[in-house]
Amino acid sequence: MKYWDSPVIRQLANRITPASYETAVDGLWTSILSLYFTVQQGYAIEAQVEPNAGSRKRCNITVSPFHHQHGLRKRIFCENKRQSGENDEKVWNAAQKQVRGYLEESKSNEDLYAIVGVGCFVRFYQWKAGPKEMPEILRAQVQDDHDKIHDQLLELRSKITPAFR
Repeated sequence: MKYWDSPVIRQLANRITPASYETAVDGLWTSILSLYFTVQQGYAIEAQVEPNAGSRKRCNITVSPFHHQHGLRKRIFCENKRQSGENDEKVWNAAQKQVRGYLEESKSNEDLYAIVGVGCFVRFYQWKAGPKEMPEILRAQVQDDHDKIHDQLLELRSKITPAFR
């Protein structure tokens, strides 16, 4: 099922206004991610989670695949901001810097992924484990670009799914 086929997702997206708080954007992305990364498939979606044990920072949402030998490992970090910042590059840069801090602090040797949502706009990034680079891989709008976002989420799922559970 594509996320935009869900009346729940459409309503969550359409309810986001400039007056909405960041939690509305968190709710939208938690709901979208839960369609692509299900508990039945071996994923945990968690809110307000530290990037690494002992950290004082908290990421809005993380997605962690389960591996029988290693347990849950955070692979996708999602940071969201309220809609009023959609057209403000300073808001985007601050959110990108914030999620980059989570990725650095996670101390993973694997490639990681970041999703930054500002209102109903989103940017996807890949964190390269070796060179510590974070290239943007998609810039989209939740309502208008739902097919592109759907394809990107399927690709992320294929990249973070452990070969052996």
